[in-house]
Amino acid sequence: MKNIYILLFAIFTINIANAQWYSKPLQNHNKGKVLKPLQKAFQDKENREKQKWACSQTPKSLVWNWDTIIGYDTNNNFALRITQKYNTSGAVLISKWENWQNNSLIGGHSYTYTYDAEGRTLTQLRMDWDTTYWANSYKYTYTYNTNGDILTELDESWQNNILASSTKQTNTYDANGYLIATLTENLNGTTWVNNSRETYTRNPNGKAIASLTEKWNITAWVNSSRGTYTYENDTNGNNVTSLFQNWDTTIWVNSTRQTETYSVSGKWLLSFYEQWDVQNNIWRSNRKVTNTYDTNGYALSRIEEYWYYWGSMLYVASKTIITHDANGNTITLVNKNWNQTNNVWVNHDSSTYTYDVSGNMLTSFDETWKDTVWENSMKSTFTYEANKDLINVLTESWDSTSWGNSANLSYTYDANGNSITGKSEGWVEPNWELKLGYLDIYISDKYQYLYLEYDNTARYEAHFVSFITGISEDKDENSVCNIYPNPAIDNLTIETSYNKGQRLEITNLIGQTVCASNINNKKAIINTSAFANGVYILKIYTDKETVVRKFVKE
Repeated sequence: MKNIYILLFAIFTINIANAQWYSKPLQNHNKGKVLKPLQKAFQDKENREKQKWACSQTPKSLVWNWDTIIGYDTNNNFALRITQKYNTSGAVLISKWENWQNNSLIGGHSYTYTYDAEGRTLTQLRMDWDTTYWANSYKYTYTYNTNGDILTELDESWQNNILASSTKQTNTYDANGYLIATLTENLNGTTWVNNSRETYTRNPNGKAIASLTEKWNITAWVNSSRGTYTYENDTNGNNVTSLFQNWDTTIWVNSTRQTETYSVSGKWLLSFYEQWDVQNNIWRSNRKVTNTYDTNGYALSRIEEYWYYWGSMLYVASKTIITHDANGNTITLVNKNWNQTNNVWVNHDSSTYTYDVSGNMLTSFDETWKDTVWENSMKSTFTYEANKDLINVLTESWDSTSWGNSANLSYTYDANGNSITGKSEGWVEPNWELKLGYLDIYISDKYQYLYLEYDNTARYEAHFVSFITGISEDKDENSVCNIYPNPAIDNLTIETSYNKGQRLEITNLIGQTVCASNINNKKAIINTSAFANGVYILKIYTDKETVVRKFVKE
């Protein structure tokens, strides 16, 4: 089944994309931008210790991916070629974008990857075409410990094909595998020189209760900033307070603080952000987010409030109200803004959605508030083949008295559900004409964004290749850990031979952690309904060993 991402979501007044707030969001697709298969490992300080990579797999499952995409411009002329080469496990080795100019292909940029025997990324090199040759742009190099934790990351960048800068990050972990320190160094000639270091203090559950950032000052470390964190004393262990301070020569000075509130089931109810007013020595409100849910755990409303201080205080607030059907699909979204003069909520825009019995979106209908009435704005109609492949998205705009054609996306597929063509058109009276658009790639029931609009592409043709990857049922009476069902849909059951002291972690194949918790029983059930479709790696850490399992989310 191919669920449709609601692209119109981006025009809403407030950002409601937080996956924790939406217990069952409007559709959540599996892939990010095509050209970034590797996400940088050090984006999230709190979760750096969780950036681990997939182990090698036993041949069991057939997986598809594209190896060539040809793009055409609005005049239907050849515009670009994108190619990818893979290893036998289906991991990308080379990804290259080339543009068609003066009757020849001119290099744009490329990514090259290498991996170790366990399938973990060792290097990622980007190169850009410089008139007559491929020039290095930047390179990431990784090393790992025996648990698969990243020990070092070397970042190198070039200018005019000459190495311009090198930065190295070195991680230290405790006996439980939690990150406790990160050292950053810069290369000065042939010598590595300290730049900064971050250290973490953790509670018995591995949660950071304090962090300290220091900067190197010629011969010694100097305080820079620090954070202090507290958590709920329950099985959810959610972060409830965060205090950040900056070092001012001899004392710590408050900077920001954040307070979180959760329901008994762990739903995010409230976030309150404050900034320290140094001149008046008081905390000032900055931002507040309040969420409500129905009895099924689906989001009902969200209010975002902001306080700005420019001589006098300015208060701005927005609100979103949501309804769902019995399957948890979003039916309506209504956005409102706060009118401070009259102290009332004022409508801003709304969206209404319909679905078929399989949960595929059929229509989306947008309205805007004009004075005292709702006015039509835009609507989209989605059409599918019998096997639920999306073949057409027709978008119409309201013109005072009637609906008129605006944009049209169309796709065709091979027998395996891979989109082999995509086309974007705009309405120019009285015909459809090719136009730049947000074309997507569908890969055998998975979904990828393809940012071709910026490359002068109005339609594409794609070729696909298949790989055998290892996914087994992992149900073995003699195993220390059994998981089932595999593939999983809404829940994954985990059975181990340990009663307590286990730490569980689930990552996707690019190393992003999607679930982490402690297990104190022999059996645990993980809710996977919000996971994107794909392959996941489950790791269970005990005081004796690390158990690794693989499973598929459908």
